Amino acid sequence: MDKLYKVLIVEDEEIIRTSLVYDFPWKDHNCIVIGEASNGEGALSKIEEHDPDILLLDINMPIKDGIALLEETNEFYSFATIIISGYSSFEYAKRAISFDVVGYLTKPIDMEELSDFVEKAKLYVDNQNIISLNKESINKLKHLELIEKKFSKKELESIVQDVLDIIHADYKKRITMNYLSEKLHYSETFINRKFKEGMNTTINEYLNKYRIQVAINMIRNNKNYSIRELAYESGIPDYKYFNSVFRKYIGMSVKEFIINVKD
Repeated sequence: MDKLYKVLIVEDEEIIRTSLVYDFPWKDHNCIVIGEASNGEGALSKIEEHDPDILLLDINMPIKDGIALLEETNEFYSFATIIISGYSSFEYAKRAISFDVVGYLTKPIDMEELSDFVEKAKLYVDNQNIISLNKESINKLKHLELIEKKFSKKELESIVQDVLDIIHADYKKRITMNYLSEKLHYSETFINRKFKEGMNTTINEYLNKYRIQVAINMIRNNKNYSIRELAYESGIPDYKYFNSVFRKYIGMSVKEFIINVKD
């Protein structure tokens, strides 16, 4: 079966939006409209929910405009964008060029021109955001372990093992030094020092690595988790911060990692 490309239409003028949803022959292009929104704020939640392949985006909208939406989503998603603008805002629309926009449509929309841009967008989806990695590098990604060294309880001081046990059990909670101090009945300074001596890293570094390892293991078991789900389940509920931490330790975004470990 041919791939179906998921399309999200973001346009504040209802007549134009409805026409784009129902009058354009999406099926003929192996596309399916998975959602619509009238402004950038509404589009953001749709992007998070559906992870579209193609975004048909009006540039001038209330609440959150098209440029702001692209700035907010550029790091996390790899959809192809087709910009819609009026003649008066076309120069403004050109600001989107830094986001690898595949085409610009001016109102009223020429459906034949849209057809050409949709095909161009499909090529972008197929080719643009795949990182070129050799088989050895991909294999390393698939078997990546951030928490590499295994310690037996005999090798670690009991307080260090206690901290590890808490992190492994409570990583989804907000683990602070005060939290550990209340749990273990030692001062924060003492806990921090002993952990660094035993593990050669800070508690916060270990906690972040452990949480990202949880996310990696989830991805290995199911490539269809959203970034928001991975963030929540790994204990970093702010999905933007989660992606930032993921990139710090893995060297790529969550989206890029998922693409590269696909079988």
